[in-house]
Amino acid sequence: MPSIVGLLEQHERAARRRVDGLREEADRIQAELAAGAGENGSGSEGLPLRWVVILLASLIGGAAVGRAEGLGAGVTVAIALAGFLHLVMRS
Repeated sequence: MPSIVGLLEQHERAARRRVDGLREEADRIQAELAAGAGENGSGSEGLPLRWVVILLASLIGGAAVGRAEGLGAGVTVAIALAGFLHLVMRS
């Protein structure tokens, strides 16, 4: 029978792999957005920079909280952070 510590370590390793995957995905998306902005010249037709910041910050914040507190809390924080940043950055 596996020990509690062993199960927790296994869960932590799996969570770290998910977070690493999310970070890689965020980096890939950011690179694609940067490449798309470069192709558009001034980038005026691409996604506004504030939305890139909002989406990446929400993704990273939600992943960090989700890793520590669980998926539900991570999703809630990601949504709340996106809303907050939208309000702050639109003015």
